[in-house]
Amino acid sequence: MDPDEQGAVQVNAKSFSMMNKLRYLKLYDTNLPNGLEYLPNSLRFLVWHNFPLKTLPSSFCPEHLVELRMIFSRLEHLWKGIKHSYNLKILELSNSPNLVETPDFRGMPNLERLILEFCNLYEVDQSVGTLERLKVMNLSGCQNLARLPRSVSGLKSLEDLDVSFCLRLEKLPEGLGHVESLERLDNISELEFSFEHKHKPMREEMISGIGMCLVYEEDVEAVI
Repeated sequence: MDPDEQGAVQVNAKSFSMMNKLRYLKLYDTNLPNGLEYLPNSLRFLVWHNFPLKTLPSSFCPEHLVELRMIFSRLEHLWKGIKHSYNLKILELSNSPNLVETPDFRGMPNLERLILEFCNLYEVDQSVGTLERLKVMNLSGCQNLARLPRSVSGLKSLEDLDVSFCLRLEKLPEGLGHVESLERLDNISELEFSFEHKHKPMREEMISGIGMCLVYEEDVEAVI
């Protein structure tokens, strides 16, 4: 639906119940006065800006989803428990002020990009450490986020971690410096961080915005 069209589109709770082969759904401003009972399990791409509900329908099985983008939503949580979404590569829930928890990531083994900037997350589920193919994690502007799980240090494919403007975040997990794939660590000023990167030199852009970061370990000379 065209985002330039004026006014929100009213969607019936059962609007998608007969669309069992729908693969691509892109919506902008919508009203769901009676909630949403059903989303097609056939969906590959789901883009829904300003999604007005607290969660997705419990009956929805995202096993075929490749991209899920729901920015400026009213989501409080995506879904409860583990949903098997083996094909999911991109999950973006940015600018969702009511979002206080992440889903259980154990059903998303192929996720590559996790974009949760400017949400009100208090924590990231420790199951994020199971995402062996995750390359990008953006938590910028999550001002209530006080810590990251230690499991983040086990993300073997992580290249880009953005924790800028996470005002309550005081330190990064021990062992993060051992992540060989890490190329960029944005704006970690005033954070406590230990450089333990033994396997290859850190590139300068990896620690952009390091500012007043407290740096430990004798191998700081590895930073170039």
